[in-house]
Amino acid sequence: REGVGRALQDTVHGAGGFVNMNGGQMNFWGDVYNNIPDIDFNQTAGIIQFDGTGEWQMKGSYNASGTAKAVFNGNTTLNKLAGGEWNFNDVTINTGQTLDQGNADSISVAGDWYNDNGTFVPHTYKVVFNGIENQSIGGTSSTSFYNLTINNTGAVTNNQITLSQPISVSNQVLFNDGIVVSDATNLLTVTNTSATASNGGNVG
Repeated sequence: REGVGRALQDTVHGAGGFVNMNGGQMNFWGDVYNNIPDIDFNQTAGIIQFDGTGEWQMKGSYNASGTAKAVFNGNTTLNKLAGGEWNFNDVTINTGQTLDQGNADSISVAGDWYNDNGTFVPHTYKVVFNGIENQSIGGTSSTSFYNLTINNTGAVTNNQITLSQPISVSNQVLFNDGIVVSDATNLLTVTNTSATASNGGNVG
């Protein structure tokens, strides 16, 4: 369904099925509950924006693709219930706002990551960049991850993850597929000095 400026507060999904979003903008205030395992939120375009402070509870899956964007314009904590999944496309954390990974042990990003002077709290969990075309990690400020997996499976020359800001990884980075493109300023730094901190890979 396509719409503009839909504002929802303390939203509860309590029956099986799915929600398809293919354009427009949907704003959430407060908590979002997806507490039934067979509910999927599929977004192929448009913007979902989280304003205010709240939890995003997930027992089904959020699946974003195409030109879909998730914007965090408040303080949002992910709360994974049994079977919950977050498969983002583009992610933006706005100035002064927070995306807290909560207890979501793994989230994936198929598009671009923008940290515009916000805060990302990874706890001890993983973020997987798994696009099928070129991606970027940037915004106006750097991002710190705990575990990071690079798994871009795009064709040659369309499988790059370009750093437009420095990023750091405090525990482990895995290079499964794709090429990380950095430069003298925008570096990927792993602060863990153990032998298991990385499996090697391609950094250009």
